[in-house]
Amino acid sequence: MRTLARSAGKKVQIMATLPNKKPVFDPFATASYLAAIAAELAALAERNRLPVVAYLLGMARMEAETVARQLAGRPPDGSR
Repeated sequence: MRTLARSAGKKVQIMATLPNKKPVFDPFATASYLAAIAAELAALAERNRLPVVAYLLGMARMEAETVARQLAGRPPDGSR
């Protein structure tokens, strides 16, 4: 497996390649990775005065975080 991101201080494993097979992706790790990257890109866009791009990337981050929480079996923010 390759480590492509860190989530909450833990390494996130995103992909494992099986011999003679297509890569296998972990949906939770992928959603967590996308959330982290979207947050970094949103900050970059904000620093460079690209507010619409920053907003859209922020929305992508929130969606990826929601999906990761659902895949982890936790309720989305705001629900009990």
